[in-house]
Amino acid sequence: MPDHVVAAAADWVEGSMALYTGDLPTAIASFEEGLAQLEPGEDLPIRLDLLLSYSSAAAMLGDAERSQWRHDEFTRITEPAGERFHRAYSLWGLSLFVMQQGDLLGAAELLQQSIDLRRDVRDLTGLGWSEESLAWVESLLGHHERSAILLGTADRLWEIMGRPLRTYQHLYPLHESAVATGEEHLGKRV
Repeated sequence: MPDHVVAAAADWVEGSMALYTGDLPTAIASFEEGLAQLEPGEDLPIRLDLLLSYSSAAAMLGDAERSQWRHDEFTRITEPAGERFHRAYSLWGLSLFVMQQGDLLGAAELLQQSIDLRRDVRDLTGLGWSEESLAWVESLLGHHERSAILLGTADRLWEIMGRPLRTYQHLYPLHESAVATGEEHLGKRV
C-alpha cells in the first residue's frame, strides 16, 4: 500500500477518535486531510470510510454544504455499482443532517431506506445505528411508543455486538434525550 494511502487511513483513525470524543472540528480537519491525499477513484474503501465519518461530523455541526457534497460523492461512487453497504451509511449520515435541520419526516424516510439496505447486507452495526437514529426521530415526532420499541431493538443489537453506545460521545446525548422523553411520556418500564 503506498505511503499516501496509509497516511489517509491514519487520518481516518485520528479523525474517528476526535469524532467519538465529540471534537467535531478536529475530526473534520483530519477527514479533509485524508481525502486530500487520495486521487478521485483511488482506494475506494478508505475514501468511503473517510466520507462516511466526515458526514457524521458535518451533520452534527449542521453544515449543509459539506453534508450535501459528501452525500453526492457517496451516491456517485456507490449507486452505479449497486453497492449497498456504504450507501446505507450514506443515507444514515444524511438523515442526521436532515434531522438537525428539522425535517423529521425526511429523516425518517432516509433512515427507513437505510434500514432496508442494511437488512439486505446483514449489517448489524449499521442496523443498530439506523434503528437507534430512527428512535430519536420518532421521539422528536412525539411517537413515544414507537421510539421506545426502536430503542429497545437497538439496545439489544448493541448488547449482542458488545458495543456500548455510550462510547460514541458525539451521538449519545441524542439517545439520552429520547430515553428521557420516553420515560416522561410512558413512565419507566423494566
